[in-house]
Amino acid sequence: MLLYGLILTYTGEPGWWPLIQNMKMYSFKYSRNGRSDKMKRIFFIFSILNGVVFTSFAQNVTLSGYIENKTTGERLVNATIVETKSGRGITCNRYGFFSLSLPRGENHLSVSHVGFTRVESTINLKTDTLIIISLFPGNYLEEVLVVEKKNAFSSAVGKHSLSLDRVKRMPAVLGEADVLKSLHFLPGVNPGQEGLTGFSVRGGSPDNTQFLLDGLPVYNVNHAYGYFSAFNGDALQDVTLYTGDLPARYGGSLSSVLELTMREGNRKKYSGDIHVSPVAGSAVVEGPLKKDKASFLISGRRTWLDGLLWAGQKIAGNDFSTGYNFYDLNAKVNWEINPHNRLYISMYNSRDSRFATWKVKGSIHADRFQFYWGNLSVSGRWNHLFSPTFFSNITLYYSQFNNSQIMTVYNENASQREQSKTTSRLRDWTLKTDSEISIGEKHRTRFGTVCSMKYFAPEMSYIGSVNLNEHVRDTTTGNVYSIEAYLEDHWQPNDRWSLDAGVRFSLLAVPNASYYSLQPRLSISYRMGESLLLKTSWARMQQSQHLLTSNSMGMNTDLWVPVTQRVAPASSDLFSIACFYAFANTWNFSIEGYFHRMNHVVRYQDGILFLKTKDRSWQDYVDMGKGRAYGIDLMLKKTAGALTGWFSYSWSKSERRFDHVNNGEWFPFEYDRRHKLNITTNYTIPIKEKCKFNKSFSMNFTLATGNYISIGKQFYHAAPMPESSQTDADNMQYREYIERPNNFRMPTYHHLDISYVLDNRKGKGSSWVFGIYNLYARKNPSIIYHKQTREGVTTRSWSLLPFVPSVTWSYHF
Repeated sequence: MLLYGLILTYTGEPGWWPLIQNMKMYSFKYSRNGRSDKMKRIFFIFSILNGVVFTSFAQNVTLSGYIENKTTGERLVNATIVETKSGRGITCNRYGFFSLSLPRGENHLSVSHVGFTRVESTINLKTDTLIIISLFPGNYLEEVLVVEKKNAFSSAVGKHSLSLDRVKRMPAVLGEADVLKSLHFLPGVNPGQEGLTGFSVRGGSPDNTQFLLDGLPVYNVNHAYGYFSAFNGDALQDVTLYTGDLPARYGGSLSSVLELTMREGNRKKYSGDIHVSPVAGSAVVEGPLKKDKASFLISGRRTWLDGLLWAGQKIAGNDFSTGYNFYDLNAKVNWEINPHNRLYISMYNSRDSRFATWKVKGSIHADRFQFYWGNLSVSGRWNHLFSPTFFSNITLYYSQFNNSQIMTVYNENASQREQSKTTSRLRDWTLKTDSEISIGEKHRTRFGTVCSMKYFAPEMSYIGSVNLNEHVRDTTTGNVYSIEAYLEDHWQPNDRWSLDAGVRFSLLAVPNASYYSLQPRLSISYRMGESLLLKTSWARMQQSQHLLTSNSMGMNTDLWVPVTQRVAPASSDLFSIACFYAFANTWNFSIEGYFHRMNHVVRYQDGILFLKTKDRSWQDYVDMGKGRAYGIDLMLKKTAGALTGWFSYSWSKSERRFDHVNNGEWFPFEYDRRHKLNITTNYTIPIKEKCKFNKSFSMNFTLATGNYISIGKQFYHAAPMPESSQTDADNMQYREYIERPNNFRMPTYHHLDISYVLDNRKGKGSSWVFGIYNLYARKNPSIIYHKQTREGVTTRSWSLLPFVPSVTWSYHF
């Protein structure tokens, strides 16, 4: 109270400056007396300040509550509420809660959210009030946030919120609407290989983006080796990517945070959706457990690629068969005990599986290879409203990632099966608290703690045969303990200036070592007039685990590895400066420059392809170094009307440096794309009143400089490696000489995608999405490689997605 009394006084609240002048006079007068006079002086000052604060609060009352979907009862994330006369406004948190200080008497409110009809109302406030505001679905505007101009700026720079309706309308590969690929069209986000969901944000690696599903970390976000996202859009309500201004409540990543919020389930009635695409089918079922009090949602998706492969191989009569499948499952239950307490239970499970079966000539026994990986996450959350200005959430969760390869062969001589198995595992138990306090109209404070225990088993292997039965355990297997705490504050001293300041403290304990860090965050905004905003920010971040990717056994293998005594946590500093301009009511323009500096980034040493020996761990095969990236992002966005969308352009440069690589000099990072241009549009076609469908047409175009790869330009003969089987007729093989990593830039990358959507206007019925990926069949090289032949070595390229039409059918019931 004392601190905020001083703040209120400093910011020039009417009538308080004379009191401070008098307080200084009395302070000087009493300072000449003894100790008792000092106590009187302190008591007097404290009384004056408390009177200031009390009187200031007495002028205003607090309007708090929740904003929800009228038809389902679900709380709406990032909805906004604005008092139109004063311009005071706020954005709801992840649980749909808001708290706003307003003057007593009549207030005019405007409440809005993407994809919902705006609500205008008048409320007469006499005392603190808790309300629930319901919005009807409709008025599908494709904007980041639908708010008054005075409040549109605070979240418009360094933060992108995507409408799920927008994502589902965008053209997609094989008709599978993909949340992660839709992010590729945002400035500052650089994709990797064509068709893959992985991306780099402002020079960071893919693992430098933290993926949070309802606040739970997800450690594997891809299906089909990265060609599809592991997130089912039917189960999601909100997708928000933080790229420049990272609040202190987020920790554990170096470059960005992707926050995905699951839907809560319909509290009014039972309903569901079925979706069928060329590669997968999905279903959603939701409804009330107790009407208006508790609800559930279950969503599942599975591919049928394995069934198609199996049928084709059976028809061909092959002794060798192979297959692949994936699935993901989301479930959520929520219970509103009373207006002040709410419970959530969430579960997420995903799994990919690749398998092959074959028979050795003359044998009746089949050999088999299996490779599977996936996530499992379970959480419980408790929301509690202590007062109209004090909101708190407590979360307890368990999350794990598994990666296993199993080879089973039949030994004809011993008449028994032999097996080899390799696994990688990460388990995460975490308890965290998040609280939010609104203090007057100018302050909103957030604070919380995180206590976690993570178990890492990066490389575990087993070999069972006639003469050998051995388990090999990685030397870094074990627990890592961490304690984190954060504090952040949003302060708006006047109509022009606003400041977001915070700090995050982290203490990490690993065997034989410990690490601690302070991670300050600072963002300052200045409004010039009604339409122009300037903003600058700085964020220091730390990441306590690393992702290593190798090509073991001819496939991508991800290993999550811990911080150890030898491998320190990665850290970074991200600086940005931006300008945001809103004009003509429906247009936004932004330009943002950034510099990103990274330390202790990790990479596999060149030539590491296979699992390590018994007495050595992954630590012996990695290099630690530095990274840097800088660039400029521009975005022009149209937010309303029949035609919506955006145009974006990015110029960027990203580099890495390691002491024992490339003579210690900087070299390009593989995700470095110097230029990237994106155009994304959606046109809503005017229709007649009796028409069965809402019709819309979408188009995406991207043009980008090719990314970097490592490829040899000189070749020589050498004896084959022990684990290699590809040799020429002379039992020799070609080796390629690579003078430095990422020495070759791929050709310029571009493609045009279109989609046509027929969305059923009734509550029940069928909807259709017709799409074409890469309309003009541009052959963008997915892979460039060397082919060894008897005549020598030739360079070849392989294009995976030259022209891909698709049809997706949906049914709502």
